[in-house]
Amino acid sequence: DPDEDVKALVGMGVDKLKKRLKEHMEKYKNTPVNIAVTGMSGSGKSSFINRIRDLKPKDECAAKVGVTETTTDRRSYEFPDNELIKIWDLPGAETEKFPINTYAKDMKFEEYDAFVILTKDRFLETDKRIAQIITESKKPFFFGRTKTDTAMKNEAIDNGDNFNPNITKELIKKNCKDELDDNCRDVFLLAKVNSIK
Repeated sequence: DPDEDVKALVGMGVDKLKKRLKEHMEKYKNTPVNIAVTGMSGSGKSSFINRIRDLKPKDECAAKVGVTETTTDRRSYEFPDNELIKIWDLPGAETEKFPINTYAKDMKFEEYDAFVILTKDRFLETDKRIAQIITESKKPFFFGRTKTDTAMKNEAIDNGDNFNPNITKELIKKNCKDELDDNCRDVFLLAKVNSIK
């Protein structure tokens, strides 16, 4: 069943990235840390923040989500189990209000210790530019491709019996690494489906 393959393969993306973030943050238990979640409008930044905080969109302190642009100002949220760690939800890059040429300045990139860059569907020039700006600032970043479950389902429909979820997963990761010009970087495939235990 392609749907079960998709859930088993990409459902763990958020959990893996969450684990990786927690590992890096352990060493900062007593130090304030600011992590910005950035990317284009609609890439799932607010949904990601809710997921790593184990919140649903309707929860009182959840980041606002929607099918239209909902994040219009940068806003911080406390990381679970450590109030010194702040996760910043940034408005989407390359919108009319936040063009890429002034995005880093407008979003105060210099104030963050690390970044999570999220892209959706296809890797775009704006995603690459954000990565370049962060790399030039010599700050670390994690890279995640959201909505992977939808991409996998579409690939399964298009290819029928020839669909191979592992090959598709590797093609998506390779494309992101190639676009980032960084074959050593981890690329996290994120989906809204829950992990299969």
